[in-house]
Amino acid sequence: MSTILDTSIFGGKCLYYILESLVYRIIPKKKKNVARKIVLITGAGSGLGGLSAITFASLGAILVLWDINEEGNMERCQMIKEKGDVKAFAYTCNCGNRQDVDRFADQPSDRDPLLLPILEQEYVAPKVLNAILEEQVYLIMPTLLHVVLLLKAIVSPDMMITLAETLEWTLPWLR
Repeated sequence: MSTILDTSIFGGKCLYYILESLVYRIIPKKKKNVARKIVLITGAGSGLGGLSAITFASLGAILVLWDINEEGNMERCQMIKEKGDVKAFAYTCNCGNRQDVDRFADQPSDRDPLLLPILEQEYVAPKVLNAILEEQVYLIMPTLLHVVLLLKAIVSPDMMITLAETLEWTLPWLR
């Protein structure tokens, strides 16, 4: 009896969360208020971090800006302070070992732009910020990766290995 009850509860919760996801596709979630909240932004001196800093400043957040580039970080901090009554603090931080954290490349190269295109910062930044403000658990970009994750969930591990070997053979740049 317990197994039937547990399975029913599980099925009900799955149905609820699927319906909730569909509703949130139509009606956006309420965004969290970051006014007067402390927001730490790494890589704030340029790129995606810089765009994030500007947006969070416009939302009234108290900014702590970290970057390895002292000059860029200080310039960003000064620019944000000049735009309005915003508290921003810049710190130069060197994370040391480059293998310990993910790094974004300044000049990325793309071997196959149709398969995995390089996304522009102006496109990515609003999506990342929206995901943060809506407290999304995952943000998957580009859209093609949704298909890859679906395949990963339904295809057996042996099939994935065979597929990877085939792709490696047909797409030599994967080696």
